[in-house]
Amino acid sequence: MSIGAVLVSLFSAGSVGLLFSLWLQELAKFLRRQIEAEEAACEVWLAKSLIELKGAEKKLFCLCGPLLGIILSFLLLPGVFWKIAGALLSALILKRLGRRLARRLYRRRIKEIQNVFVDTLGLVGNALRSGLSLYQGFEMAVEQMPGPIAQELNQVLSENRLGQTLEAALVNMKNRVPLKEVASMVDSVLILRETGGNLVETFETLINTLREEQRVQDKIKTLTTQGLAQAVVIVLLPFGLGGALYWVSPDYMSPLWSHWLGWICILLILFLQGLGAFLMKKIISIRI
Repeated sequence: MSIGAVLVSLFSAGSVGLLFSLWLQELAKFLRRQIEAEEAACEVWLAKSLIELKGAEKKLFCLCGPLLGIILSFLLLPGVFWKIAGALLSALILKRLGRRLARRLYRRRIKEIQNVFVDTLGLVGNALRSGLSLYQGFEMAVEQMPGPIAQELNQVLSENRLGQTLEAALVNMKNRVPLKEVASMVDSVLILRETGGNLVETFETLINTLREEQRVQDKIKTLTTQGLAQAVVIVLLPFGLGGALYWVSPDYMSPLWSHWLGWICILLILFLQGLGAFLMKKIISIRI
């Protein structure tokens, strides 16, 4: 091999290596930007859930997806190239795992607050009826109510002790907890603080309204669950009947997939079944 060919080969190899190195650098920058964005989004969900983690713990929680992918790639994949490629790819795929976990915790927290919010309002209303202030009623609820609702009310009281008005602290709570029950309570308190009125009667009216609405929602949920079960049976019945007919008489059902008219019938059946399922879902989806 001549010296020129050797130089050309070396130059080509160096160019390929340089391009590959630049590509890896850009990929690493892209991955870092993506991970930083996901970490910021995860921190937002943690802050809404009032989950307090230290710096290292918060970073480990938010980056659990990429870290898990990198560890599994280096443990399971052979060769350095496949380990690095697998680590980068799995980090991109699992980058949102931490944010999804934080969002799942937040939604579970909101559901728990919704389940006990009416009872909490009843406790605060009883405190107001006995002559206590709204602040003292919240303190009583913090002591007697379990779980996230006590944490939210305690956050309201803490913000009030640190200098914020009770109204501003309640608005912050409404922003953290996107429930119409919370919004109704906060708006009622704000209006009464501005215009004056009987807070006890307002709480009693609000409690009765929310309890009646919850009763109607439970009834609708029962009816929609029954309708959903009927819809599932109706959608699956043709397939079950077709399977039974094929088991009894295969020759009777074989033209469905052995002739082009049969395929047209299958496509038409699937289309009509999908359309029927969609319409039934729309019918039984009731929101108040």
